[in-house]
Amino acid sequence: MKRKRKTAAEKRLEQYDAERRVWKRFRSRLESAQSWAEVILLAGERLPPPDRGGKAPGHEYYSNLNFFIRGLLEGFIVPSGSSYHEKLLYLPLIQRLDTAGELTKLGLIPDAIRKIEGELREAMAKQEPGHGVMPG
Repeated sequence: MKRKRKTAAEKRLEQYDAERRVWKRFRSRLESAQSWAEVILLAGERLPPPDRGGKAPGHEYYSNLNFFIRGLLEGFIVPSGSSYHEKLLYLPLIQRLDTAGELTKLGLIPDAIRKIEGELREAMAKQEPGHGVMPG
């Protein structure tokens, strides 16, 4: 018996599940990163293959992380496409890297680090916690 084509709802559910799997893995890896090298490796990871629409699940997490990294090196701007929950991951990451002395090696001084943290908090305050990726 021939299987029917997937409904739009089934396709959306598959996309949601794929996105959620990528988010959980990404979040776990970023939460455990203790060094600049680990962050760079995560940012450079190969994404899952794109879906039929040409978009890889989780592409935006890696894109935003790369923008965040570049900002730490070249002049910080909060990644505008990042979700509240992504920003929520960046704050403790900055603290871990600062504690490990990684940010000083990059040439960031304590005042600059506090300014970056403040900008992230300010951006989060303007954004609803439910905006973007769901936690979990």
